[in-house]
Amino acid sequence: MQGVIFSCTVVSLLSSINKMDMKKIVFVVLISSIIAAFTTVGVTPSSSNSVRELSGYKLRTQEFSLRDFNLWFVTNQGTFDGTFVPENENVLKPSFDNEWVVGAKVETQANVYNVTFRKAVLHKEVLSIYFGVEREADAKPGGGNVTLATVTKNNTVKAVNFYHGNQLIKSIPVVNVY
Repeated sequence: MQGVIFSCTVVSLLSSINKMDMKKIVFVVLISSIIAAFTTVGVTPSSSNSVRELSGYKLRTQEFSLRDFNLWFVTNQGTFDGTFVPENENVLKPSFDNEWVVGAKVETQANVYNVTFRKAVLHKEVLSIYFGVEREADAKPGGGNVTLATVTKNNTVKAVNFYHGNQLIKSIPVVNVY
């Protein structure tokens, strides 16, 4: 009985609204629907991943590009040891059981640059690494350091994107082998 009374009340309310008011109501409902459609409720949030500097390493060989950003994403000890060598025995070593290593070297024929990894952001299955570069004042080409950092390992990651500022520089696909 209450449903019938409610229906009659809604019908009588709607019949008392003139055409101009009805157009306004339809317009407001339509705009509200469009806004709701573009709202990101329920989307997996991005999470920040700490970036920890890993100092005291150099490249095993001096083979690197002088024309591009040299970027590395290392997921295992064998690849790490084949690419980088510690400068002394006291350097902090990465633990590939729970972290990965990112690396960068930026150098041209005339300039050497310091790289700073600023942050890592995980969104869905993409790990975005943000870094900045600054030219070294008195560095000689060939003498620049490689910059390494660790990020927390996450086996859901399918790609790693490296950004200089907000500009995508390189995307590396990640294949997990179990």
